[in-house]
Amino acid sequence: MKRILGIILIFALSLSLCACGENAGNASSPAPEPEASDLPPEDSADNRFILPHYGCIAETDDVYYWLPTDRQYLLYYDKITGAMEPLCGRPECEHMSGGKNGAPNTNCDSYLNAEACSLSFYRGKLYYVSSSREKSDPPRYSLWRMEPDGTQKEEVLVLEPPENSRPQTYILHRGRLYSFCFDPIVVAGENRCRVRYIVTPIDGGNCDYTVMYERETHFMQLGYMRFVGPDCYIFNCYTDEATQQNRTSVLRWSSVTGETELLGDGSELGWCYEPWVTQDGEVFAAGEDHNIHRLEDGVWTEYMDFFDNDGCFEVKSISDGVMIGLRGPGPDQLILKDYEIWIRRFDGTTLYKGPLPQQWREAIPEPEQAQSGLAFITGDEGSLLALFSAVWPDSSNESGRTVRAFLVQYEITSDELVETPLGSSRPDLAPIN
Repeated sequence: MKRILGIILIFALSLSLCACGENAGNASSPAPEPEASDLPPEDSADNRFILPHYGCIAETDDVYYWLPTDRQYLLYYDKITGAMEPLCGRPECEHMSGGKNGAPNTNCDSYLNAEACSLSFYRGKLYYVSSSREKSDPPRYSLWRMEPDGTQKEEVLVLEPPENSRPQTYILHRGRLYSFCFDPIVVAGENRCRVRYIVTPIDGGNCDYTVMYERETHFMQLGYMRFVGPDCYIFNCYTDEATQQNRTSVLRWSSVTGETELLGDGSELGWCYEPWVTQDGEVFAAGEDHNIHRLEDGVWTEYMDFFDNDGCFEVKSISDGVMIGLRGPGPDQLILKDYEIWIRRFDGTTLYKGPLPQQWREAIPEPEQAQSGLAFITGDEGSLLALFSAVWPDSSNESGRTVRAFLVQYEITSDELVETPLGSSRPDLAPIN
């Protein structure tokens, strides 16, 4: 129950919640260009980094691109030099510190002011969603792209979502832009909420949204999307108004046929967490019982538990070949949190189980007064990428405190995790390399 309440709070603060009555695959017909099944795998969304509440990450062979939670400045970590810097190559630029009177430095190439979960590396360029060049009321948003060095920003597509739809996420996958929308609505004088999962092709210059699925209800909901080949998998978590049961619907929308197929709907999980779909189409998710489940013939069945003699681990991630459980500190440790981590392959064998190193905390001034926590962790059998947050008192700030995020990589070995702190959300103020 604590986790459910925590998730509800996060979604309420970020406006990424809700939904439910249901309607799949209505609205305009899918555009005929180009067939997503014919596009190369490198044009696919990276399911590891669909993180709408914790900033945006994109990866190439040589670089991690990171747009922290405030989504103002794009940072990059050079895997060769080991440096984290704003994505701006102009030597005269003061980057993140160049704004006047505390305002952002909008002239810095790294300044994006992007929307949540909208960063993608696609066909050799960086894509993101930000305000349209044309001003309007209410404001409109556009898909933008730029070169990998942050130059040559170009407005690609003005977004025109269906009426009364407010996208909360933007995920680029094989020539199409996918969004989750949360909309408060009034039906017969009653306040309700509706979620829509929508998609538009990005080529051709015209925005042509299709509603893949929608549901409305009185209660707040959770929603996820994952991508495999030409398909978008939708995980919609809701509370049944008649029975008060928490349920999860799983659907698959095909960009080839334009049709939405219901794969399962049940209360076995309650609300699901950390969903994952393998390249073979196997569907996994964590449930309210702290176990991992697999969808088989439309029914969720228990697949793996994360319990040992000392209790349970919270499933923190199901990712590319690994399932990750985390056990946090006891109630007496409320400042800098220590964690025990359990990393397992899909066949249940353990890659690593033990303490989670946190060398990155050495960058925190006066750590005895700081608070920290793990926001997310994801990865594969070789390495993990984690995002931590920290808050500490700071009399130089008007708020009296500093809030900073830290990106950390872990190499998985047989007997330890080798930690590499990559940088902080303000590398100009707190270098940790």
